[in-house]
Amino acid sequence: MQKPAHLIILFILFQAILFFPRAGTSHAFENAGNDKKLPDKALPHPDLTREEQEYLARKKTVKVCVDPSWMPFEAISDNVHVGMSADYLALISQKLGIHFQLVPTRTWVETLEKGKSRECDIFALAMATPERKTYMNFTEPYIVIPLVIATTKDKPFIADLPDIITQRLGLVRGYAFTEFLKKEYPEMEFSAYDTVHDGLEALEKNKIYGFIDNLTTISYEISHYFSSSLKISGRVNRNWHLSIAVRNDDPILFGILDKAVRGMESNAVKKIHSKWISVTYEHQFNYSLLWKIFAGISTVMILFLYRYHEINTFNRKLQELNMRLKESEESFRYLVDNAHEGIAVVQNKRLVYVNPGMCKMTGYDKDSLLNLESFLAIIAPEARETILANHLNRLAGKASPNRYESIFLKRDGSTYPIELTGVLISWNDHPATLNIVSDISERKAAEETVRFLAHHDSLTGLPNRYLLMERLEQSLAQARRSEQFLGVLFMDLNDFKQVNDTHGHDAGDMLLKEVASRLQALMRDSDTLARMGGDEFVALLPQVNGKSGIEALIARIDSALQSPFNIGKATVNSRASVGYSLFPENGGTAEDLLRTADQRMYHVKHTNKQGNCSQCT
Repeated sequence: MQKPAHLIILFILFQAILFFPRAGTSHAFENAGNDKKLPDKALPHPDLTREEQEYLARKKTVKVCVDPSWMPFEAISDNVHVGMSADYLALISQKLGIHFQLVPTRTWVETLEKGKSRECDIFALAMATPERKTYMNFTEPYIVIPLVIATTKDKPFIADLPDIITQRLGLVRGYAFTEFLKKEYPEMEFSAYDTVHDGLEALEKNKIYGFIDNLTTISYEISHYFSSSLKISGRVNRNWHLSIAVRNDDPILFGILDKAVRGMESNAVKKIHSKWISVTYEHQFNYSLLWKIFAGISTVMILFLYRYHEINTFNRKLQELNMRLKESEESFRYLVDNAHEGIAVVQNKRLVYVNPGMCKMTGYDKDSLLNLESFLAIIAPEARETILANHLNRLAGKASPNRYESIFLKRDGSTYPIELTGVLISWNDHPATLNIVSDISERKAAEETVRFLAHHDSLTGLPNRYLLMERLEQSLAQARRSEQFLGVLFMDLNDFKQVNDTHGHDAGDMLLKEVASRLQALMRDSDTLARMGGDEFVALLPQVNGKSGIEALIARIDSALQSPFNIGKATVNSRASVGYSLFPENGGTAEDLLRTADQRMYHVKHTNKQGNCSQCT
């Protein structure tokens, strides 16, 4: 006997209500409360020296300074230290017997001043900077978070800071990354605020274009106070590495706390993070329409049950009831037949019911799908084992994900990503699974585009500064192991500003793309050509043949840029000043190599302007 269509639809709607969150309930973080109970298993006892053990026996109290307004990481509430860093210090206190005493402050700047004057022994959570290292030592980082840019909701996506170089941005006064950003972007205008909340209030009032801080804190503030007006619009290509900072005149305390941080057990760390940080994914769905439909269906079903209960007494109304039931079934079938998602019932590994959406998605007609020997024929080979296991577990009443992503196979052999929601049902009095399938090809393509833009220059398509630094660090590690040379070229176009002023910025953009194309043609597969911003390019050359190999490539670059560029109706000549550095001759770190190449480039550019360069590039 065929299963009535209205029962399928009713079950689908019930499942949709269970699996989709209500409208307006999205959030980024949930504060689990100021729970003082410590984990049962936290910090393993570090290998302390005898001197360190004697120090702990003498040192009864360690004075702590924190950021008074930086949730969920840390804050001062009613003169009590709260947040993630408070829980980390509680772990250390429990394991080592150290008593941490809070030194109250009103702002982060005041916290820094108390550290300089030695009123604090430690900062619970801080990032190392050259200036802070003059009075503090820093343990191994125990929290690493990315920097992001918040804007009002009407602002577009921001690929990187150079895209908004002319805009005023907000920062928290005294934070470590403020020092780095001002040094890296001296031409950018910044406004300083005492707290993240103050900065976001200024952003909401359009006093600044954007506000920069870490992802966790900005998400926390927006979800609690600014969800209707602000959003996260982009990422700064820099992470924030947070450590315990210890006064540098107390090396024994530093050694103890550094060992404590390094010895933190992963389970204890996960408990702290899950307590303070959780993420809920919000799906875009017309819940208002869903509830209206469900309300209507509920009314019909209540009426149906009532009529059925009264059937023995009111036989004369049977014909009217059957007519109403038929109309309801037709309405339910209309909903199923016109659903955008594919809907399928699987029983004994075969498809026993499919809607038109499933046929359209797979490329089969209905009869072909129902005649398949196994539903696995519409699943990509690499995904069949997982989906079959989930299907069998669900039939057996075992734990199985209700919703997950996988890959399906069309009739023509092409594959496509899907999201599948499956539940256990009874079909013709036997167990089966009801499956709702959504094609997520467009969503996956959009996610891939975002990932690409996060690591590449939007104009030229070349790797950006963030991706270059990743590859440079990897290449340096390889060069050290193999004891091979590694080269870095820093290139700056001569008179590029004149091209912009004479022919316009569109012409300047076209010139940058043409230059990038010619330079890329000179690179090997193992090389990386990146755009650093403006008219600056950097080439990473792993396994270069020493200085002679560097000079040979510079000569080829000079030759490649000699021919004029046809930019629209204009003909433009553009050459480049090139500086280089060589590992290990000019340094052993990425910063050393980039700085040396940059300095040499500026020397070449200055020599070119003086007109006394024998091999101007």
